[in-house]
Amino acid sequence: MALSNPPGCAAGSGGAPQRVAQLEERIAILTDLRDSLVRRMPWLAAPDGTADEQAA
Repeated sequence: MALSNPPGCAAGSGGAPQRVAQLEERIAILTDLRDSLVRRMPWLAAPDGTADEQAA
């Protein structure tokens, strides 16, 4: 998904790096939580096996 930036948007994106860092931290926490749950309850793994690969 591509995002377009309206003219003048770059000037207001000073907090973007901090927001990206916050999101990456939340993603890491949620990924760890998901992997932990799948290890404990393997039936929660995605049908395509992707959760199994990540939890191993």
